[in-house]
Amino acid sequence: MNCPICASAVEEIPPVADAVSINCPRCGDYSISGTVADTEIIQRTEPERLRKALANAKARAEPGKRPLIQSYDL
Repeated sequence: MNCPICASAVEEIPPVADAVSINCPRCGDYSISGTVADTEIIQRTEPERLRKALANAKARAEPGKRPLIQSYDL
C-alpha cells in the first residue's frame, strides 16, 4: 500500500474500529476513517488538500493518540 498523502510505501497497521491505520516514514502514523477509505474520495482528493486534512487531524488529536482523517477534514 502507498500513503495516500505522499505516495511513499507504508506499513498498514491492524485497524482500530472502522479505520485504516497507516505508518508512513514521511507523514507519520495516522488513520483514515473507513467511510473515507472505502470510497473514492481519498483517491479524487488533491494531495495538498490531503496534507491539510492530515495537519487538521494531527492538531485535534489528543496527546498519544493516532490522528484520524475524517470526511469533514476533506
